[in-house]
Amino acid sequence: MKKLIFILLSTFISLCVYSAESTVLSFNGRAILANGDVSYLEKHEVHQTAEGRAVKVITKYFRPDGVTEFASLESYFDSRHEFLPRTIFIDQRFNHKEEVLFENNEETLVIRHTNLETKKVKEERMKITEAMVHGQGYHNLVVKNLPSLKPKQKMALDFVVPSRRAYYRFDLTFLGKGVGVSAKSDWVALRLDINNWFLRMFADHISVEYDPNTRRLMTYSGLTNIPNDKGDNQSLLIRMEYAD
Repeated sequence: MKKLIFILLSTFISLCVYSAESTVLSFNGRAILANGDVSYLEKHEVHQTAEGRAVKVITKYFRPDGVTEFASLESYFDSRHEFLPRTIFIDQRFNHKEEVLFENNEETLVIRHTNLETKKVKEERMKITEAMVHGQGYHNLVVKNLPSLKPKQKMALDFVVPSRRAYYRFDLTFLGKGVGVSAKSDWVALRLDINNWFLRMFADHISVEYDPNTRRLMTYSGLTNIPNDKGDNQSLLIRMEYAD
């Protein structure tokens, strides 16, 4: 399977209504392969509330030169579902467009794939569940729950995977401080474990680190939503870079 999981990331940056009081946070991400080479770069523009929850996110993906853009992701939190943004993802390398939309008074989620060359469209509809989370809505979930999470505490999530036009059960576990990939003593680590046995063959888990003081995502480790140029899945370490 070529693009198994369109989750997170650029992941994870990311209630419902855009507010004129929101601030804009711009930062970059560096996606690193196991051999230390840079796979791609991310540039994020996050419109967020004072609490750090995203209302709009624009992410652009670049070659390692930092100049050549090849993909983009737009996320809009303008529905009553604070963890389910409307999204538009375009990968110019494959002439591929993925959209996540709402229908039926925002009770139905629609995932639409469009081949930008042939104009062929595929769609899938699903009833929205209470535990459903999609893409950068994961960030809003983490920011909202960080103050109350305790070490080893788990949350069951129905994670939407647009590339599969489906959703799967994930377990989110709060691991505590100083136990992430960076080993920073003041950063908190969380892990997403995939319950689906088939998907576990491709990715065991996804780990993230947050700075609890700024409520910012600092690192992401695991399968990303950006395949390599051959269309193969990539498991990467993404380090976020903030100006301050």
